[in-house]
Amino acid sequence: MAIRPFVSENYFKNEASKLFKHLHSDNPVKQKFAEQRFSILTRYALTPDTIQRKHALTVVAIEAGFGSWSKLKKQINKSPINYRDFFGAPQFGGTLNHWFKTYSAAKEYLRAKGGYLLPFRDQYFVATPDFIQNIGLDQQDPDWQRIGYDWIHPECPKALNRLKQKLESAYQPGA
Repeated sequence: MAIRPFVSENYFKNEASKLFKHLHSDNPVKQKFAEQRFSILTRYALTPDTIQRKHALTVVAIEAGFGSWSKLKKQINKSPINYRDFFGAPQFGGTLNHWFKTYSAAKEYLRAKGGYLLPFRDQYFVATPDFIQNIGLDQQDPDWQRIGYDWIHPECPKALNRLKQKLESAYQPGA
């Protein structure tokens, strides 16, 4: 049975759809922000009228640290961990984490108090160093700092990929 990670293919498709809609929005702020995001596709001669949904998929893939949509799909579909549920697994209980309904509230708490911002289903929580140790990662790993201690919107997607690889190697069947 294939297990989809928290940030599933559908998540990225939805993000691409929102990006594409924002490009054609009546809201000039949303439109300008979308245009800025599409500017990473410098190898294409694109105008807002020529941009297609496939270009939006490419933008979200690049922003997530992949060179293309196909590379992102390949990586997502091979993960042995279901990141949507993983961090809330009962065996990782026993630490006091701070839970939030919105990403923005969790991010604000992270900036003020520190910790490790992680997802669980449609919620977010800021975990303690003990929690990170309980799941099998080193809380002193420099990749945490590189991602800004934010698993959801990492400052460095490549560092997040390295953390995922470390976590996935610890949870391989038979490991």
